[in-house]
Amino acid sequence: MATKYHALRTTTLDHSITYCRPAFETQQVTPDDPAISVMTDLRKTKAITIRPDTLLDDCNQHMIRNNVRLLLVTDALRNVEGIITARDVLGEKPMLLIQKTGVTRQEIQVRDIMTPTSSLEAVSLEDVENARVGDIVEDLISKGRHHALVICGDPKQSSAMICGIFSATQIGKKIGAPIEPADIAKTFAELEKIIVAQ
Repeated sequence: MATKYHALRTTTLDHSITYCRPAFETQQVTPDDPAISVMTDLRKTKAITIRPDTLLDDCNQHMIRNNVRLLLVTDALRNVEGIITARDVLGEKPMLLIQKTGVTRQEIQVRDIMTPTSSLEAVSLEDVENARVGDIVEDLISKGRHHALVICGDPKQSSAMICGIFSATQIGKKIGAPIEPADIAKTFAELEKIIVAQ
């Protein structure tokens, strides 16, 4: 027996209608706000991943389509083999590899320039839950990083998982001041000056 469907009722739009915007789009944060408020929570937001044999230009397009600057590099079983960032793809790593091996840019795969898990560090979710936004900014700046990974569980146990990501770019947007760990804000005191000046 066929299911009965029906067309929905429509209404004429008023010329002064506006549109919905996500709450986080306008939500400004301060250095004293909870750190968790600026973490991309992978328990709630789907992680954007890529396979290690993906070509570099396809990886770049994948980042652009998904509006992200970091991808988790995963195998067929969804185990994380490393990360790759926009800085890896667009920075000097491909050129250095070309000079060293003689490959062309079109031949470079994600695995060739990604940062493997053995070279990654992460902070614990427990520490994040007791931290403030300013602590994360200080951590990124002091270590010269643009991203920080967050793990749930004991890192020495197989049950540990990556459950969050901090992005200097995203935090900067929410604070209302750019965060450039390697160049602009060398200390949190400098960042505070930027924020106060606005």
